[in-house]
Amino acid sequence: MQRINIGAIAAVLFNFGCVQLATAAPQSVDVEALAATLAKQLSTLCPPAARDDVAAHAKCSDGLSDATFIPWSRDGLLFGGDQPNLRISTRQLTHLKPSIWQLMYLSLFTFTGRQSADEDPRERIKVIHIEAYFRNAMPPGEYPYPFWHSADKWNAYETANELKFYLTPAGQVFVVTRSQGGSEAARGPYAQVTPPAFEGHWQWTDSSGHLQPHVSLFSNKYSANPFLHASGEIDRVIKEVRNGEMPRDDVGLRKEIDPKLRADILRTAEEFRRALTEADQWEAKRRVTEYGSHVAPQP
Repeated sequence: MQRINIGAIAAVLFNFGCVQLATAAPQSVDVEALAATLAKQLSTLCPPAARDDVAAHAKCSDGLSDATFIPWSRDGLLFGGDQPNLRISTRQLTHLKPSIWQLMYLSLFTFTGRQSADEDPRERIKVIHIEAYFRNAMPPGEYPYPFWHSADKWNAYETANELKFYLTPAGQVFVVTRSQGGSEAARGPYAQVTPPAFEGHWQWTDSSGHLQPHVSLFSNKYSANPFLHASGEIDRVIKEVRNGEMPRDDVGLRKEIDPKLRADILRTAEEFRRALTEADQWEAKRRVTEYGSHVAPQP
């Protein structure tokens, strides 16, 4: 397999942050039915469990890796803290591929099956509230990166009690936020955890010599896949680089780069996308062989 230099792609990906979104029109989707479906499926795959239960987390991740019950927007997902005092267009949210988010972030929560739905009065869009509690006592390698690099961020995850799913007019999820606006009644036995000291390392080697966090390694998503590679944002990267929207400077303005460098980034990105397609095809064939169908059974 041809080696792929992903450094330039990673540099572009790092610049994704706050994205401008247009105000939506009134919706006709059956939001209550969708809310009930999401709550039931999530509480079945990721039911309440001890906050340090790694086996429960793994079972949840396995179930979510092939889950298709969340109707995602074709433009991907924006995720972050709720920031209720800000319009969506001004919130600091991170653009993620939904399948990656399901595997590495959604699985960090347990779900009770409780839900509600309402409308954001400023945005005029429907919002589904799913009761959720964070698994705050697992080993550090179970988290996609050290949330504890910021005490405020770690506290925001620990104290979250719901996830809010924002819908497009067509009923597709385009934003998910973690929120402290729900109920504490069903949290169960709980204690705040003091995480390891953050020493500036986003990756580290544990005492057994294994690279951590293991959940963010591609071997975690692609088994013994011979087409291991990086990142779930390649389509958006190619589009943004090609039309000149990326890269951006430190204040978010377009940054002009040498045309040859832009061409090199696009060529590398296209090679990366081909490898990604091969990896997904290989993984699909592996599941057919292992499970006898195109979808692995849910745990």
